[in-house]
Amino acid sequence: MIEIQDLVIAFEVPGMGRCSIMDGISLRVEPGEWVSVLGPSGCGKSTLLRMIAGLERPDSGKVLIRGQVVGPSHWKRGDIGFVFQDGGLIDELTVGKTFPYP
Repeated sequence: MIEIQDLVIAFEVPGMGRCSIMDGISLRVEPGEWVSVLGPSGCGKSTLLRMIAGLERPDSGKVLIRGQVVGPSHWKRGDIGFVFQDGGLIDELTVGKTFPYP
């Protein structure tokens, strides 16, 4: 189960200050349930998915998978998969760091 509790995220917008793109989003997705995230360009769909995947942290609120706050352990167990919209390389990861030679 994926649970999103009171998620808030804001960005600095030149000339406007800090603007909230998500304010108190809550959602519960049960095992086997399918959910689509729809909305216009720039409304926060990719940001929401990046937070569910643990790639970004919300300003407040929680993303839980099976009752645990999302973190690297979910990646290692295969609980989370993510297909990047654009380039998918993570600069700080290397094969050597991810799979150290014994």
